[in-house]
Amino acid sequence: MSYPSYSYDNVILRVRPTSGAGKVVCFGATVDNITNDPAAHVALQGASGYDNGPGSHQILPEAIWASATGGGTWVSEVQIVDATGGSAVSVIFEYGGGNVRGPFTLWTGGAAGTKVKFTNLLETIDGLDSETFAYYGRVGAVEFQTQDGSHTIQVTARTLNGNYSKTFPGLNLVNAETADTTRMMLIQNYTNNVGYRSTSGFFNPSEYSVTVEFTLLDGSGAQIGSQFSRTLAGYDFQAFNPFIQAGVPYPANSYDNIILRIRPTSGAGEVMCFGASVDNTSNDPASHLAVQGE
Repeated sequence: MSYPSYSYDNVILRVRPTSGAGKVVCFGATVDNITNDPAAHVALQGASGYDNGPGSHQILPEAIWASATGGGTWVSEVQIVDATGGSAVSVIFEYGGGNVRGPFTLWTGGAAGTKVKFTNLLETIDGLDSETFAYYGRVGAVEFQTQDGSHTIQVTARTLNGNYSKTFPGLNLVNAETADTTRMMLIQNYTNNVGYRSTSGFFNPSEYSVTVEFTLLDGSGAQIGSQFSRTLAGYDFQAFNPFIQAGVPYPANSYDNIILRIRPTSGAGEVMCFGASVDNTSNDPASHLAVQGE
């Protein structure tokens, strides 16, 4: 069913082993036909009960609707799959400092496997918000919740500007996807040089504050720049360039093969982490998924 004879959008691929004792590791990608820009798709579990399976509460740690420095507009396109059927999905937008909009009723699924795509999620939420509030120019985290634990969804986002984009899956509120004072996270393969710039963002999905220590480490494990700390209030969202925060910005400094260590040091809150590296010529972004550091 290949293109151009067939044309599709808003599609999922189900991967179901039917026999044999083996296993299969999955990956996907979507490539822009004009620029040949690729964006990865992380494969997710298709059943509940797994860290990255469908859930009744999923979080996108970053959604944006804002003008781009190099021209155009960044938007977050979001697909929701109703894994169980009949899921009534509401959304909450958290945009920094503990500020919250919502909840708003976004969508109700049909049969199991029903899916919907919003080409600009924050613009859609803007249309649901009856109060005067400027969503344009904002970036923050979005929480998706169903009516109860027996109704589950799977969320994924593509943040794009023109022909360039990055993809990111919705995260469940589980230990594997969060850091607290008992466990840290890492964002790998950062670069800050003439070719690329790397950025990061963090969301506290709890009502409690948390203070987080950030450290940049080079290929030998040695610290570069200064450690720095940020305190995130409950439901706070913050995004920044860690190289600037550590006092080693480009072009005075140039780095590759770097990791960012995220270690909460106090407070009962948690932190979800995400990263991105952006091509300095095209402004093409690529996502970095945070992983547990111990």
